[in-house]
Amino acid sequence: MRWQRRARLVIAVFGVLFAAFVARQLKPRDTPAGPAPINKLDPKAVIETTNGILQSFKQSREGAHVTFQKQLVYADGTSKLQGVSIVTQEKNGSRTFTIAGKEGRLGANQTSLALDGDVRLNGSDGMTAATEHATYSDPGGTVNAPGPVEFARGRMKGTGVGMTWDKNTDVMTILDQAIVHVAADDKGAGAAEITAGTAAFARRDHLIRFE
Repeated sequence: MRWQRRARLVIAVFGVLFAAFVARQLKPRDTPAGPAPINKLDPKAVIETTNGILQSFKQSREGAHVTFQKQLVYADGTSKLQGVSIVTQEKNGSRTFTIAGKEGRLGANQTSLALDGDVRLNGSDGMTAATEHATYSDPGGTVNAPGPVEFARGRMKGTGVGMTWDKNTDVMTILDQAIVHVAADDKGAGAAEITAGTAAFARRDHLIRFE
C-alpha cells in the first residue's frame, strides 16, 4: 500500500538522523586549550609589575615619587625598573623637578635609585641636564652623575664631566672640565664662553662660581 511505503520511508529517514545524532554525541570532544604561557622578562624575578608607583618614595619626607613602566622584584629585596621617572618638588612647591631614565636599579633599602640610559633632569623653570648614568638618593634629594654631562637653561648651555645636584640647596655643580657658552641677548650683547675645572650654579642666588 502507498501509505505503508511512506511510513517505511519516514522510519528509515528517522533512523538515519537518530544514528547521526548518537554518533555526534559519542564523538570524543576536543580538549580546551589551556592558558597561554606567560613570558617572564627575567626568570629570577619573583614579582613582575606593569605601570606603577613606588609608595616608599612617594611617602618620603622629600615628597618624591617614582613611576615605572615595568618592575622586576627579586628575592633579596632589590628591584629593576624600566621606563623610570622620579618627580620631586621644592618644599614650597614653586618648582617641580623630573629625573628620568630608561632603566633603574633600586637597592633593598630603597633609599637610592641608580639610573642608566638617556638620563635626563628637567626643571619646571627650564633647567635641563643629560647624561648616561646617575644616582638619585632619597631622602637627601641629590643626584650624582659620574660621566659626561650636558646642561642648559635659557641662553646658557654647556658640558662637563661629573655632576652633582642638590634639590634642597638647588645647586648644580660640574665637577670637571666645565665649559659654559652664553648666547648673546636680543640686542647682540652678553655673549661669553668660559672654561674651568669646576662650575657651581647656585640658581637661587643667580650666581655661577668657577674654580
